[in-house]
Amino acid sequence: MQSPNDNQITTWVRLTLLAAPSLEEPLVDFLLETNPEIEFTLGLVLAHASGHETLSLVEQVSGRKKRIRLEVVGESSLIEELKQQLKGSFAGANLSYSIESLSDHGSI
Repeated sequence: MQSPNDNQITTWVRLTLLAAPSLEEPLVDFLLETNPEIEFTLGLVLAHASGHETLSLVEQVSGRKKRIRLEVVGESSLIEELKQQLKGSFAGANLSYSIESLSDHGSI
């Protein structure tokens, strides 16, 4: 995406995190402390994955596990830096992540 202020091309990406609901507040606090200007969305989702030994009895019956899904959109360099900071601060927390390229980003 071309910035109107200069001729540099900005690559926008979306970082998606899936985590246990108990990590909601620590993740939100981390994001707000790391970069107060960062924008993100957060919601509760039901996920299906392997590792049934970590599921509660109710989750085993339903085949789904409650998770929070947190999405951050930003420039690729910012997201890469954020990912590295998350790896340092949440090592062993069983955070799943993906990073996707965006063809466009803005407000209407």
